[in-house]
Amino acid sequence: MAELPLERTLVGLRFDGEPQRGAPLSVEGRIVGRVTSCAVSDAVRASIGLGWIRTVDGAFPQTLAAGDLTATVVPTPFYDPEGERLRG
Repeated sequence: MAELPLERTLVGLRFDGEPQRGAPLSVEGRIVGRVTSCAVSDAVRASIGLGWIRTVDGAFPQTLAAGDLTATVVPTPFYDPEGERLRG
């Protein structure tokens, strides 16, 4: 049996402000998901969260709107890979 294409996935998000849980995630005005959780992280010095998103034209978007904010898809788990916080 052939596998079905992945149409929805849970992603890590980094926001340019403080989003609200449940906020719609959209691309060019089209809602493609929702913020499921969010918090301000001292470790990465930004607001981070998780969200379920759907594909747009067969691919998962990397930048989305969360209301008036911009959400960027980032790898999880959230951490400071360059160790900048430890050196600061």
